[in-house]
Amino acid sequence: QSLSLTNYEIKKVSGTLKVNPKNVTFSWSEPTENLPYTGSVQGIKATINASDIVVNTGVADDVRVGSYEEDRANNICADAKEVGSYTAKIKSLTGAKASNYTFEAGAEDTVMNWSIGRAQNQWTIEPSIQSWTEGGTAAEPVAAAKYGEVQFTYSASETGTYSADKPQTAGTYWMKAEVADSESYSGLTGTVQFTIKARPADGIKTITVTAPSVGVVYGNDLDISEYTVTNIAAAGLVAGLALTLVYGGLTYLGSTLSTAYGVDTPQASLMVVITNSLLGYPGKLVLCIIVSLACLTTAIGLTSASAKYFASISNNKIKYETVVIVVCVFSAVVSNFGVSTIIKFSAPVLEIVYPVLIALVVMTIFGEKIKNYNAFKGAGYVTLFVSLLSVLSNLLSINQIRDLLNLLPFASIGFNWIVPAIVGAIIGGFIKNKSEDEKQLSKYA
Repeated sequence: QSLSLTNYEIKKVSGTLKVNPKNVTFSWSEPTENLPYTGSVQGIKATINASDIVVNTGVADDVRVGSYEEDRANNICADAKEVGSYTAKIKSLTGAKASNYTFEAGAEDTVMNWSIGRAQNQWTIEPSIQSWTEGGTAAEPVAAAKYGEVQFTYSASETGTYSADKPQTAGTYWMKAEVADSESYSGLTGTVQFTIKARPADGIKTITVTAPSVGVVYGNDLDISEYTVTNIAAAGLVAGLALTLVYGGLTYLGSTLSTAYGVDTPQASLMVVITNSLLGYPGKLVLCIIVSLACLTTAIGLTSASAKYFASISNNKIKYETVVIVVCVFSAVVSNFGVSTIIKFSAPVLEIVYPVLIALVVMTIFGEKIKNYNAFKGAGYVTLFVSLLSVLSNLLSINQIRDLLNLLPFASIGFNWIVPAIVGAIIGGFIKNKSEDEKQLSKYA
């Protein structure tokens, strides 16, 4: 039924309609725990649940999370760079329709605890270093890690003490590439073996250059090892014959003229007197020149070798130049004591050392045939023991030990250590090599 105007009076009354903002809820991005450290800023984000956003004529309202509370002193933030635990809190909404929406501040879904975890480091470029020749340009180590700066150190052995000083002398060394452990990422360590090849002597270079002509295909290397070894052997033979003549002559003179002078005549004076009696003043002048040159070359060689040795075993912590200066000053002082005094003190040492050196040199010649490094050790230790007993029995006049050593074969000619050295080498050959010994033995292969 229709409303009859005759029975009612219609009046217009003003009123207020309030539309309240719609409350929304949130979801957070995953993961929120132990995000891996990357060295860059990273974090988490919150999004409004789609079911809370009004859709008109197929178009959703433009509303989204606008900002987050930030109090980095208390680790309240939604993004960070360093490893740690943080709390993200939604602060505001943004978008064209943001004013039509609201959220309950402090509600459970508006706060999220999150963290950045310690990253597992790894090499992006594996550690490496090229070998080089002594005296040439030293190779630079190469390595790079995903996180952190790589530090390089060097040592004469894999388990030895490492330092930042790069070795300069010939030998086998180890390079360690290392990234320090930190709160943000794990550390890394890598070791690589490399070699500084010995610089060829000038004489060898000359011999190699003048080797017989050979045909070489372009692009291929010339193998000069055959010519080098042959010429070194020839040079050694000539030098050996020359030394035999010199020292053989000195031995002959000493034996034939021993009765002409007193037994207490100093060695240096004896040589001068013999030369003067045979050749006169010109002979003494020539002797002076020869001895000076011989002593000079020997002094230079020994000084250089000892300085190089101490620089090598100390990984160049003891400088080559420092050892040279110390040796020269020490030698200058000791030389004033006279030849006889020097021989008196050095003879026992040489009597101990020479047999050991001779035994090892002979074994080194046959190094390719000796497959056990302990054979070298056995021969060396036994020879050293016999030499020590011989020297001590003579110095301390221990007749019992002296008589016992005289029973050994070749004792009458001063080689009582030969048979014990052979026995020591045989016994050592039955002892199994260690891994370090295998590396040493490979040098003779």
